[in-house]
Amino acid sequence: MERSKKLKAGKEPQREIVFDLAVIGCGPSGALAASLAAEAGLSTVILESKKHPRPKICGGFLSTRSIDLLPEDLSLSSLQAGTVYQVSLIKKRNFYYIDNSKKPLGLVIKREKFDQLMAEYACSKGAILREKEALKAINITGENETRAKSYYLLESEKTEGKTLKVRYLMGADGAMGNTALLAGLRKPGEGIKGWGLSQIVKTKPKVADTSTAKFYPLPFLGGMGWSFSGPDWTNHGVGGLFGRNMLLKAKRKLFHNQYDHSTPLFWPLPFLGPLQKPATGNLLLIGDAAGLVDPFSGEGLYNSFKSAILAVQAVIAAEKNGIEASNTYNYLFRKNFREKFAASLCGALLLHTRSIVKPSSLAHQIADLMENKLWFNYNIDLSSIHENN
Repeated sequence: MERSKKLKAGKEPQREIVFDLAVIGCGPSGALAASLAAEAGLSTVILESKKHPRPKICGGFLSTRSIDLLPEDLSLSSLQAGTVYQVSLIKKRNFYYIDNSKKPLGLVIKREKFDQLMAEYACSKGAILREKEALKAINITGENETRAKSYYLLESEKTEGKTLKVRYLMGADGAMGNTALLAGLRKPGEGIKGWGLSQIVKTKPKVADTSTAKFYPLPFLGGMGWSFSGPDWTNHGVGGLFGRNMLLKAKRKLFHNQYDHSTPLFWPLPFLGPLQKPATGNLLLIGDAAGLVDPFSGEGLYNSFKSAILAVQAVIAAEKNGIEASNTYNYLFRKNFREKFAASLCGALLLHTRSIVKPSSLAHQIADLMENKLWFNYNIDLSSIHENN
């Protein structure tokens, strides 16, 4: 797919580089936050360390519950995705199957195309995207004023003596990103308790079963293997709590016929974020940068979208009431993530136990998870914004 001209939308200020909001990282959570902020009237810039389309390693599944959080005018039709209607669970050569043909459970996507689509959407709403520009330093000014009226001074690879000055800052640069470290909200490696490993295998068109998401329980690793197929590719992978060597062995065992001995590609699965501090002043962490991966499925997009929506609402509330955005965001974060984290962990443990003692019922449970129907799943709660202000 050719790189869209939409990524060049908007004009930057020529004399002083000043924005209401800077979003660090143009993955799905950062792009969604930027699009919502720009649509709300906030001048918004996105700093992305790479250039779209850029490779992104992940499972490549976009669940129905995640899609439901995306804007209605975002068209996913250009992704050439595979629509999933069924879930198949494979354990010790036994197959367990659930058909949900009345409603899609999600889409199998290539993340580089989805991320580019989200970036284009943010630019179409008025956000300015600055690519190949990694964040290097964060300073704060306005010490003589209230912190709610202070500015962040950002230094990147391309500032060239100029200072990017912003009122609000969102870290959406992933679990290994710089924003949380520079802000003192995280230490290197803190909160990373799991890893994922995947490989995309080319298949002939119309050969792969695009309608079925296949799962392989790995309870001894606290994780799961998967096989998701698009029109002419299949994403094989595993995720779990233990070391990368054990995950690599599990993947080779599950997909030995498809393994091509290429360099293994891992990514972190941080899920302890609900127990950590997500914001300070007018600096907010969202998505994987905040450590919001689902502890059972390893899905990151659903909670990433939730946190992006909550963070933008917190900034809007800060603008309206003259307070720090962290006041509202910390409150919303607690209500939507921290207070529900114990239930989420309990649910993950029960599902892993079910994969051992009653695997025949797990396929149906996974399908319910994709639609956010399980007892420990929660919809986003914005009503508490009014309680906090």
